[in-house]
Amino acid sequence: MPKKIGGCIFMSRRKYTINKSTCSIFAIICSLLIMLMATAQAAEKQDAPVWRLDSKPGAVLPRSFRFMTDEFSQSLNPVPSRQGMDALRCSASGEFSGSGLSMIRDKIYQHAGKNAVIYILDLRKESHGFINGDIPVSSYKKKNLDNYSISSAAVPQVEEKKLRSIVGREITFVPLGNADTKLLTACNVKVEKAETEEALVARLGMNYKRIPVPDQCAPTDEDIDEFMSFYKNLPSDSWLHFHCQAGHGRTTTFAVFYDILSNPDVTLEDIVARQYALGGTNLFAPGKKNNWKGEEIHKRAQQVRNFYAYVQANRSNKYAQPYSQWIKAQNSREDNTKNSES
Repeated sequence: MPKKIGGCIFMSRRKYTINKSTCSIFAIICSLLIMLMATAQAAEKQDAPVWRLDSKPGAVLPRSFRFMTDEFSQSLNPVPSRQGMDALRCSASGEFSGSGLSMIRDKIYQHAGKNAVIYILDLRKESHGFINGDIPVSSYKKKNLDNYSISSAAVPQVEEKKLRSIVGREITFVPLGNADTKLLTACNVKVEKAETEEALVARLGMNYKRIPVPDQCAPTDEDIDEFMSFYKNLPSDSWLHFHCQAGHGRTTTFAVFYDILSNPDVTLEDIVARQYALGGTNLFAPGKKNNWKGEEIHKRAQQVRNFYAYVQANRSNKYAQPYSQWIKAQNSREDNTKNSES
């Protein structure tokens, strides 16, 4: 007579032994599948973005806000030259609220006059926007590398989709990181409206330019090409406001680029030092060697040095050759020299 044991039917002792082995294998396979599913779900959960509060909402200037005419906030020895610095038509900051951007605009008009054509230089690759016309938020993934693997051209569409997905929902926006958690308090709101930065800037009567650079990363050669193309077509009365999330690495990098272009006769060391002394990041500070962030810091410093050399070599012809082509030729020349010496 067949016997039913644990859901399996066995016909004889011999068959029972075979079927017992089969059930054991089946149980192991099921266990492995369950473990794989759990691991996948955990990884998916870990990779899922968190909605981050980027800065204080309301009528307040953003962190790290600075004009080039400000006094140095860092005491350096030797004190870097200010030659040409006070004449720079630019400012910088971390992310702002909707009301904060209005305040930035008004301060620039006070500083440069009402005829200033203001361009907001958005250097963030991570998706970000403004909730209910004011609250600055972003989509956060590990190491703040949201959108890291997608092309720059795809970022706006991805960003708009993410912002649309939270309209009508009640969301808690949380501060992240050591600095933010000390400065900001989580806020829970019903999302009535989610606006891109480009839309906010246009609504406030300014111009918008985005060069999406991942947080903590060096700009690529193509990013620099994009910046140079933008720079060469600026009107004479333009004013640039650079910003990223905190107003440090990416913001300082492009402020240094602009300073180099405007003051090519000032030494690179002075330009990097004075942008640091003003409240930015020390772009020449060494990073940790065995660390991805340290590698990016090294690459960023090298890009700054390369860009300075590019400006010296190409300013007489008004930068007719794109940076990416120029640096490729330089690298090829160096490789040929090394090969001939070996």
